[in-house]
Amino acid sequence: MPTRLLRRAIRKALQKLIFSTLRHPDAREEIFALIRESSEVGFANAFPCSTKGAQSRSAERESATPPPIFVTGRFRSGSTLLWNLFRDIAGLTAYYEPLNERRWFDPRARGEHTDRSHLAVEDYWREYEGLESLCSVFPSRLNEVAISLADDAIAAELYAYIARLIAFAPKRALLQFNRMDFRLGWLAANFPSGKLVHLVRNPRDQWISILHGDNFTTSNQHLSSFKEVDHFYLLRWGKELALTLPFLREQEIEHPYQLHYYIWRLSLAEAERHSHRILSFEELVRTPEKVLPELTEWCDVEIADWENLYQKIKPVSIGKSAEYADSSWFKRHEERCDRRLREHFQRPVSGVYR
Repeated sequence: MPTRLLRRAIRKALQKLIFSTLRHPDAREEIFALIRESSEVGFANAFPCSTKGAQSRSAERESATPPPIFVTGRFRSGSTLLWNLFRDIAGLTAYYEPLNERRWFDPRARGEHTDRSHLAVEDYWREYEGLESLCSVFPSRLNEVAISLADDAIAAELYAYIARLIAFAPKRALLQFNRMDFRLGWLAANFPSGKLVHLVRNPRDQWISILHGDNFTTSNQHLSSFKEVDHFYLLRWGKELALTLPFLREQEIEHPYQLHYYIWRLSLAEAERHSHRILSFEELVRTPEKVLPELTEWCDVEIADWENLYQKIKPVSIGKSAEYADSSWFKRHEERCDRRLREHFQRPVSGVYR
């Protein structure tokens, strides 16, 4: 067998073994226990006061194409709105959520429906038309494991997939991610010319949006009770991250809002380390005439019709969380989480947003 084919066969066999092992909870716990003990990978060193910046090792791999724009944010943070604002701007090819399991480039998998709460969005896949070849590099396993990646992690499939999207874009590429929170350092290291914009929303209102209208009350205490209304993978993310962050384990969580708040805080802290700009959803919808000109100028994007852009922003109810619970309820859970974060990291944790 030729060396190239042999190496490919070995690589596939190793990948299959690794990912099948990681799917087993006990095996994953043992592996991550070793990681925690060595402190070489994971969140043990996730929030140091270290220098910010991309790794240089991949700089030479980027082509001379215009620098891509990466829009990131938690689920229900308003990132779809921001993507849709950029979508019709001349000079941009705006890809919606490239890691979504609906695989927008595959007409057989993506379906035809859109979320009714995504106003003025008729489809998510227009920019993916004709890119069926992406099936061969779509990193589907990364939606199940490896929710977090070290800055210097080797993730060849993910790199190849993102690089192809950028290369295939007929105009300057913009990629909007909801699954990149704990891979931002990796993204910055592998695409150092990219502009990283992170969108953040008040965690209380975001919690209401995550519930998506389901009747999940403050009295529903246990995480298991959240399973039926978990539309945005909160339990999956919590279970994966708990392997290196023990305060996220099920027995440590008094109410699912705490898990949401923990991940929200950690996500924002990662954005503060790696993103070039952090954008407030509330400021975007309240004062678009101030926020958007500053953002587009920084992104080096020209706008021909500002009025058309502003009209895409529909009125949004801010402060709706007060209908779910009073401020003291949210504050009690948030303060408990903040104390636990300080205890774990032995210092004040960033990611403060009120």
